[in-house]
Amino acid sequence: MNKDLSFGALIGLISGLVIAGIGVLLELADASDALWVNYWMPGGVFGAAICLGAWLRGWNAERKGLTLLIVIAGTILGWRLCFLFFIASWEVVSLALMGAVGACVTAIGVILAWRMRAWMIFLASFTLAGAAGGVVDFVLINSLPEAAKDAVWHGFWESVAIFPVWQAITLACALAVGGPRPSR
Repeated sequence: MNKDLSFGALIGLISGLVIAGIGVLLELADASDALWVNYWMPGGVFGAAICLGAWLRGWNAERKGLTLLIVIAGTILGWRLCFLFFIASWEVVSLALMGAVGACVTAIGVILAWRMRAWMIFLASFTLAGAAGGVVDFVLINSLPEAAKDAVWHGFWESVAIFPVWQAITLACALAVGGPRPSR
């Protein structure tokens, strides 16, 4: 279980840094308002990271392409829903709800993709990890120095605080709680 926690945290951290890095490059190219960036890219990258992490940990999937599509659809839907309903403020309750909703919908995608039988513990722990990630993100965002909050790169610092941390927490939980029996 400790290996799964560490591995999940590492994959989530890398996924979050990739998303933040893409955001920086698009900001420099003045293309950060592109529809695919705001709607599909973060969920797509995280969905791919979930599948990669799960496959590397030995979660078997009969149809890897279909599994990947289902998980990415779940992560994109979770990403959009959390922003559609809870973006009113960057308060702790709002970020916790955003994390919980995003994680819950993502977990449903994972459950459907791998056709998990023991899904209740997975869903509950993944959702709670998402809420906890939202609370941690609140603390990090409010801990930014004033110079970073006023800078042009304020969105970058928020992305660096939100994506890697939230994804590391939720993916560590997902891989530690487990899914299908390993094929190894």
